Amino acid sequence: MNANKKLLVISITLLLSVIGFHVTGQNTNTSTGTITLGLQEVSLIDANADVSLVLTPQSAGLAVKPSVKDSTARILISSVVSAENTRDLSVAFSGTLPTGTFLKLQAKNPNASFVGTAGTVAGEIEFNNTTSQNIVTGIGTCYSGTNADDGYKLVYEFGTSATNENYADIRAVGGTAITATYTLTAAQ
Repeated sequence: MNANKKLLVISITLLLSVIGFHVTGQNTNTSTGTITLGLQEVSLIDANADVSLVLTPQSAGLAVKPSVKDSTARILISSVVSAENTRDLSVAFSGTLPTGTFLKLQAKNPNASFVGTAGTVAGEIEFNNTTSQNIVTGIGTCYSGTNADDGYKLVYEFGTSATNENYADIRAVGGTAITATYTLTAAQ
């Protein structure tokens, strides 16, 4: 056989081998892959909740001011829940109130910067150093924002519970610290 014919036969054989291999190696023109996605639950809280409440005299001859309020504290949250679950925001107080006084707390609805399900704010609660108390229930997936006026506004009220009969029991104290621990948990 001459060289040109041998080269032609070898070329045709190689071409058929490549085409045949290509056709037998591929059984479809599509393929699939699995992409696994996830989003973890999120439960983040930050409290800007340090306040100072001092009962001061009104004027000579009068009792001390009956109460004083502060509404500068805020609770910021980020929450992602699964399915129809919700979260509750609670507070637990620790410490001892001065004799003849009370401490109340009320959470207020967040401002318009809040995005998502803010839940329902509870009414005013009184100091209780034995149990945790819910201040917001039914919180869903949401975030509060981080500006100074974002989040749940906390209104504290400190006052005297003394009456004319027991006013003499009030004692001056300075720097009595009450700790408020805020917790964002799965709804019970």
